[in-house]
Amino acid sequence: MSSQDEIQPAMQGGEVKVVVLPELKLVGIRVVAGDAKGYEEQIPLAFERLQGRLSEIAVRVEPLRLYGAYYASDESGQEDGYWACAEVEESLVVPEGMESVTVPPQSYAVIEHRGPIRQVYQTYEQLHRWIADKGYKRILRAWHLERYEVAEDNTMIIHLHDTITVD
Repeated sequence: MSSQDEIQPAMQGGEVKVVVLPELKLVGIRVVAGDAKGYEEQIPLAFERLQGRLSEIAVRVEPLRLYGAYYASDESGQEDGYWACAEVEESLVVPEGMESVTVPPQSYAVIEHRGPIRQVYQTYEQLHRWIADKGYKRILRAWHLERYEVAEDNTMIIHLHDTITVD
């Protein structure tokens, strides 16, 4: 079974698609900041720290692929934060100063972001409009993902995964 099952063809131009991902096991560094500006500053630093410690994470699934994981809405405060992570086969051994996260199987609307990170909010707005226009509902109290990859031309690609209901 592939790690991603597509359940709807990509929208014209390949801009947005709906996928179902199986359970993901992630290990990484948690960031908690007071506001959006704090996250803008802290998330890149967390990924830098993670890059420097990847060798400590055993049994990574895709060595060059990293994830950001977060709850879009956290009413309890316990899930507040952003996790800069690598996917692992098992999270039996978690290096000191890191945490493990298990993301259950979920459906996502996915859009690709290329370009400056400061423009990612516009890409999220486009994704949220598409979700509403197509009649899907966002699930805010669930894990949302950002999958980071490096393209052949060394540009960063971020696949933004927004958790949705699929009837």
